[in-house]
Amino acid sequence: MNINPDLNRRILSVFIFLAFIFCWNNKVLAQKILSEHETQIVLEARNELNEALSNPDLDQTTRSKLVERSAKTLKEYGQPSGFPQGDIPLKELMQENFGKATKQYNDANILRQEINSKQLDAKMKFINALQIEVVEEQVKFLIPGKAPVELSKDLVGTVFSWNVAEGFNQGKVDDAKTLVELFKKSAEANKLSGQLDQLFKDHQFTVNNIHRDLKMVDPLEAQLRKEIRTG
Repeated sequence: MNINPDLNRRILSVFIFLAFIFCWNNKVLAQKILSEHETQIVLEARNELNEALSNPDLDQTTRSKLVERSAKTLKEYGQPSGFPQGDIPLKELMQENFGKATKQYNDANILRQEINSKQLDAKMKFINALQIEVVEEQVKFLIPGKAPVELSKDLVGTVFSWNVAEGFNQGKVDDAKTLVELFKKSAEANKLSGQLDQLFKDHQFTVNNIHRDLKMVDPLEAQLRKEIRTG
């Protein structure tokens, strides 16, 4: 018996549509209709879960407790777990920090090589030509003819005993000028090369620490994912 192919396709389309509606209805019905009080409880549980998955300062015990508690609450009220399918926010944050720290480490090496390779007169000329900007948590060095160099404001402040919050008139432009003067004084006292070497080592130390912590994120994520399933 010959069956019209167009009819077959139409019947198949109807079955697919009905299956979709059935699955969607089951999903909707599976979620409990919440009162205002219950909605607040669910929101608090989701906030706790987000805190556990994103706050880098939490210890492991606190993080696990938050995940387990939020998982139980969400399950009790018929809500989805809310655990991301991809990377957790903590891992994304650490990857971003690692990328920034790696650039600062490379830039610290560029700056020390540029300055340490010069004699005093050339060093002073180079420093005088520098333009320095303080941008949030970074110090940006604008080197004529080269890409900007970005370093950690905290590490620069530590090595050169420079506090951006205590500069002239509390202003960032004047603060940058004070840093230029510190560079010049250090160069004249034959201390600048050693300070730049220390600055490079400090950035290297930061990169290594972040990289170490980043390697621990995948096992942590797997453990938290397991806890959310069994909560």
